[in-house]
Amino acid sequence: MTLNVGPTLFLLSFIVGPEESLLRVWAFMIAGRYTYSDISDGEPGEGNISANPMFVDANGGDYHLQPSSPCIDAGANDVPALPETDFEGDSRIIDGDNDGTATVEMGADEYVSLIVRADIRIQPMVLNLESKRKAIICLIRLPEECDIRNIASDSLELSIPSCSGSEAINVSRGFPLRRRFLAFFPRQDLIDEIENMDLELPTKLDLKLNGELNDGTLFEGLDTIGVIERRWWIKENNYCPDEN
Repeated sequence: MTLNVGPTLFLLSFIVGPEESLLRVWAFMIAGRYTYSDISDGEPGEGNISANPMFVDANGGDYHLQPSSPCIDAGANDVPALPETDFEGDSRIIDGDNDGTATVEMGADEYVSLIVRADIRIQPMVLNLESKRKAIICLIRLPEECDIRNIASDSLELSIPSCSGSEAINVSRGFPLRRRFLAFFPRQDLIDEIENMDLELPTKLDLKLNGELNDGTLFEGLDTIGVIERRWWIKENNYCPDEN
């Protein structure tokens, strides 16, 4: 983006590589300066970085940003004359890195994150709050186009979406199987969060899994478990004894 203010040309949220050296010389000849831009060999300026922008296929002319691009959410929202959409009509400004804060991207592309839907199964299907066992097990299956071996195990979190005040539970360990990924979470951490909710038991509770692949692609899944405070068999609510 360019902005002329008197004799000075401001270049904001640009991605500039060696092949654009002519543009850079021209800009500086008229007292230009860069801010919040990704510049190949580095230039002084507020918010500037010098890093591979991680285009999808620069040689093929595809300048969309990959999920791991350092340009995502790295621009400046208060840039004058910031357009409402990017070069292909996607809205600006959105939360591209899903950190809870919407910030414009550097460059012409506003990254729209794709969240892959995962099929998950939580074990035990019925959680006994008096259980002394140590783990909650989550079996994760991704769509065929995703390789479960690319799951970043330390990114996995389990949460209770119906309780905004609850804390996410971090995975303790995980590893890929043939077609699924097996993740273990501390059972007592989940029990503590449930007890803080002051639920009327027995009940059913949705649990949400969030995770990330090594390339930055996000995924999430949802499963429902039963919650009891002792070994009950309640046929009308489809509960089973907690044998896990």
